[in-house]
Amino acid sequence: MTEPADVRSHIKKSLGQPTVLLALIAALIVATVVAGWYWGRYVRSSHRAAPPVVQEVKMAQVVLYFPAGDHLETETREVPETVETVSLGGNIVQALLAGPGEEGLDRVMSEGTELRAFFIDADGVAYIDVDRKALAIPCDALSAYLSMQSFFQSLKRNVPEVKAVKFLIDAREVDSLWGHFDATAPWSLTYEER
Repeated sequence: MTEPADVRSHIKKSLGQPTVLLALIAALIVATVVAGWYWGRYVRSSHRAAPPVVQEVKMAQVVLYFPAGDHLETETREVPETVETVSLGGNIVQALLAGPGEEGLDRVMSEGTELRAFFIDADGVAYIDVDRKALAIPCDALSAYLSMQSFFQSLKRNVPEVKAVKFLIDAREVDSLWGHFDATAPWSLTYEER
């Protein structure tokens, strides 16, 4: 039987050799680094975000009316297709505000006018809420009439539910647009009736 002093001296001898101890520590560090690298690679590959799904936006053709001197002219345009009537109406108004794409046609409202809201009530009145920039374009009575008709005719032709339009400026009712026509009541006079 070995005495405790002999065991202690044996342990001291084996621990006293720095090369063996350093080799064990180095092996432990390398094993930890390699295991961590593989674990990180596994976590990244298992949690990698799926590539975004790119949905193709289908386009629908609509007929827009723009002023052209003393009358209205039509322009066919593509807008994002939608089954929702309100969304389609909003897309049509946005296209009108963007301005005509053909030469000889005039803008319906000042460049940079933003659509704040668009909705259709149960009576078929389309509410078009635009910002104050809309009124910056100078309009005589005929130009104002044609601009209002542009919105009404474009919506009526493409969204059959629309029976009239009402303009709001910055979410508020206004007495008139450009000082020529009553804007407190919905506009439903068709261009053909003039």
